[in-house]
Amino acid sequence: MNKDLIPALIDGAIPFFGGLYMTLLAFRWIGPKAGENSAYDRRYAIIHRLEWGGPFLMALGVLLVVKDVALTHGVSVEQQIQKAASEMNKRMPIQVDEATRCDRVKAGPGKAFSYVLAVNKELSDHEKRELKESMTRLALATPEVQSLFEAGVMVWCECYDTSGNKLCEFSLRK
Repeated sequence: MNKDLIPALIDGAIPFFGGLYMTLLAFRWIGPKAGENSAYDRRYAIIHRLEWGGPFLMALGVLLVVKDVALTHGVSVEQQIQKAASEMNKRMPIQVDEATRCDRVKAGPGKAFSYVLAVNKELSDHEKRELKESMTRLALATPEVQSLFEAGVMVWCECYDTSGNKLCEFSLRK
């Protein structure tokens, strides 16, 4: 069984079984029958008004399961990464700081997503840490990347100098 299916079933099972119980009570299929318990008969005057609330809750439970399953199985994580990269590349390049520019983002391989940065100077260890912090803030402020973090995607930054030589690479953490 798919691990994403269990929360979907739980989300739908709670209203479904609550609605089933409400329906059984409202139609007196469970509990005291008419005339057996006078106190229950007085309460039933209110309960019977909920005859259609139970089926409504049951339908809501089924719809929640269908919605959750459709959301978790409709689009693969790799497709989400491709879509996020495509959308974000429309807004590139972005100036990160005075020495760093994000030229593009790229999808893959697998469950990976990378920012490709152009750096116009040699970076000290301190500057690399500052760049990592600023890129983490940028990534967390971007809705597309936020959803990728939640899907378990590894987000990377690749830094190149102006000649195209790779200077460094680091991962971003939520």
